[in-house]
Amino acid sequence: KDICEGAGGSAPSFFYNLDNKYLIFKAWVPGINNRMWYSDGTENGTSAFYCEECNNGDNAPNSNLTAFKGKVYTSLPHRDNGRELFALDPTTGEATFAEDFAGGSVDGNPNVFGEFDGRLWMEAVSGGVQYLYYTGNGTNFFRCDTWQNCFIENGYCFVKGTFYGYGLPSGSATWGVYRFDETDRNSERTLVHGGVACGMANNGIEAGYSLRNAGGKLVYAVTTGDWANPATNQGVFSYLYCKEDGVAENIEPDFGPQEDVDNLFSLPACKHNGKIFRNSQIILSYQGKNYSILGTPIK
Repeated sequence: KDICEGAGGSAPSFFYNLDNKYLIFKAWVPGINNRMWYSDGTENGTSAFYCEECNNGDNAPNSNLTAFKGKVYTSLPHRDNGRELFALDPTTGEATFAEDFAGGSVDGNPNVFGEFDGRLWMEAVSGGVQYLYYTGNGTNFFRCDTWQNCFIENGYCFVKGTFYGYGLPSGSATWGVYRFDETDRNSERTLVHGGVACGMANNGIEAGYSLRNAGGKLVYAVTTGDWANPATNQGVFSYLYCKEDGVAENIEPDFGPQEDVDNLFSLPACKHNGKIFRNSQIILSYQGKNYSILGTPIK
């Protein structure tokens, strides 16, 4: 598709693959500025989203995009309400206004999207404060830093049906990495690793960031001392938590030598009543030998 016809360039970017059926992206159109587009891989199936409630100026995301229930969600400028949440549906070609977090013309800037427990999660501004929201309740669930967008820097992730994020839960006084298992805003939040607000430096207090799901464990980085000398005050930690029985273990991961061929696949086992239990063995045939993904090799 030649969006900017002739020698001019439309500078397409912000590419997003929706279910291998559509490509979502932004592109520059002369006289119209940036717009969100979708394409099914054909020239006739490539078009700009129609957005009745979007601002007529530069209409492009300032955050990430994510798929949720067949649509792509992102932050776009509303004609009256600032940058807020919109849903892009390539099957209809429309971008629909979804939520005004900040109210009035103030930017809510929803971003850092993720899906957990059948709901779309995001960070957004309300009353000048960053909160973590999820679809279905419309109220804040997790407070972030009041001056810096902490989840953008530190992120959050989901491991084995449990949510992990770095921030300050509503009503709490302790910043840190927290976990919670359910989307009920009154559910118990458990402090995994204590810390301070994003970007703030206090000697001897940890700050967690770069949360990742690594083979069923939460792995994250921690700054534990003077931020002016980070080389001597950083570490990588892993956290194993089995939701089934509530057993948790906070350990530093071992990144030692690789296991031999008889242990090609290794996943952390969950502890239960003081014993080790594992899921049903899955058998894999590899180079003429049979191996179980969990357990000992089968001769």
